[in-house]
Amino acid sequence: MGIPVTDLAWMAGVLDLRGRVVYKNNKTRNPNHSNQVTLYVESVQLPIVRRLSELTGTNPEFKTPRQRAEGWFRRNCDEHCPEPHVHVNPGDFAESGRWTVSGSAMSVVLTALKPYMIQDKGFSEAAVYGFEYMTLWGRGAAATITALRRLHNLGWEMPPIVEEQRPGVLTELPPDPEPEPESTPELEETPDADAEERGAEEGVPEVPRVQVVPRKRTRKVPGV
Repeated sequence: MGIPVTDLAWMAGVLDLRGRVVYKNNKTRNPNHSNQVTLYVESVQLPIVRRLSELTGTNPEFKTPRQRAEGWFRRNCDEHCPEPHVHVNPGDFAESGRWTVSGSAMSVVLTALKPYMIQDKGFSEAAVYGFEYMTLWGRGAAATITALRRLHNLGWEMPPIVEEQRPGVLTELPPDPEPEPESTPELEETPDADAEERGAEEGVPEVPRVQVVPRKRTRKVPGV
């Protein structure tokens, strides 16, 4: 069962208003040294943040209000101060939450929401980037595959590029291809010093050795 159209349209509307894309430079993240691209929504409307997290299977981040300086605790004052001014009470600052999704999982979400979105705030470029540097083999593949399978199990439609790069990645993972054995040079057979002795003990006739005598060279004397 896929994600209901009503949820996709609602989520697209939230991203139209509050969605942001950020690129982080982290050269130790994967072998190809690509930037980490993240889609996020930050809001004080905590039910919205929680619902986004439920639809994508992620954990929301919550932030408590920061403490303000003592001067910020005053309210409207137009009687005791030289000029009328407004200060804010710390109780007016609500707790905020943040929803995030990164990499190829982000690309899956953006691809599914694209038909329902009104504006493109760099979302299309981010989706292409996430698929371009998707890692399904080797180092970093485990986290990528886990995120993709989580979305697949929740009902998100997977673009064909996922299965094209690694067939069966969403169901049964095929084993990684075994590395080819290293070729070893053929060793020349060397005579065994004890072979003759063993042969003699076992009754095998010994092969006679031929002694090569160097030929003497004689110098021819002219007129002789």
